[in-house]
Amino acid sequence: MFKKRKIKRQKRIKEFVPKFFVRIILLILIIYFLFGWSGKLVNLILSNIKYFRLSEVLVKDHFTLEGEDAFAFTRLKPGSNLFTVEINALAKEIKDRHPEFEDVTVRRILPKSIVVLLKERKPIMQIKLVKFYPVDKKGFIIP
Repeated sequence: MFKKRKIKRQKRIKEFVPKFFVRIILLILIIYFLFGWSGKLVNLILSNIKYFRLSEVLVKDHFTLEGEDAFAFTRLKPGSNLFTVEINALAKEIKDRHPEFEDVTVRRILPKSIVVLLKERKPIMQIKLVKFYPVDKKGFIIP
């Protein structure tokens, strides 16, 4: 009698463990797809809404660029969707084109704006090659 119960219990455990792991794996996959695809779905929906069209770009340092000058500086097009703008790539592109800026930060301001914050390099000395060039604290020669 006791052996039959023990055998039944072992049999139930052997049947339960695979079912349990299969259910856990299915639950993990469902959660992964919900979170993974919901982000892409939200991005797809937001990128097609006309409410989030880019109409204003501000470039701020000790000066402020607005309007067409700011669009020309950032190379953005008015009317493009705010969520299709890759802000990290835009910051890197501006920093590559303008090495005189030490730091470039790009932010979305919903519903229609992008703000670019610039931090200029501060010269601490000059070197003379053919002419004088300012040098910042990191040793970068400012053009």
